[in-house]
Amino acid sequence: MSMTDREKHLALATLLVAIIGVSFMAWKVLSNQITDASVSEATAERFEDLFVKIKNVETQKGRNQLLRKKLGSDNGEFIGEDEVLALVAELEQVAGSSGVQIKNWDPSINKRAKPLAQLDLKISLECQFGQFIQFLNAIRGAKYICQPTALRVKLKDQKQPNLEVSLTLSTYLLNAAPEPVSPSLAQR
Repeated sequence: MSMTDREKHLALATLLVAIIGVSFMAWKVLSNQITDASVSEATAERFEDLFVKIKNVETQKGRNQLLRKKLGSDNGEFIGEDEVLALVAELEQVAGSSGVQIKNWDPSINKRAKPLAQLDLKISLECQFGQFIQFLNAIRGAKYICQPTALRVKLKDQKQPNLEVSLTLSTYLLNAAPEPVSPSLAQR
């Protein structure tokens, strides 16, 4: 059986189309494997970042628990920079229930404190001794952790039982990272 020219051309065209089709499919399969490998690498990197973040969170939780124990309040919460007013409101409520009159507030944030940035809240109070003790006891059981770091007490009047109290309460700020100490400050 001999093939005519037309049949030869059709066979050649069919063979050419088949070769092109097979090479195209092979190229698609190989390129998908390369793409899948790069997607897998990207996914692995994302998971690695996620695990590092989880480890950092767990480390911070442990550090916070140690700070809570150090400050004597296992159940209290640290505050964020945006929650300073909530702390002030709670202290005002505690003062009111203790019969303590708050005369003045002076908050300041110390971002160079370690291990976390620290909020120092200077408070001027007027009260009697028993009320002041009740106020300090109520602070220990408050929602937000704070501790007295400075205290000055004097009689308002020698003939009256009222005291003038200057008290500095300190707490740690969770959302504020401590600023590194610059070399020029470290040398002082």
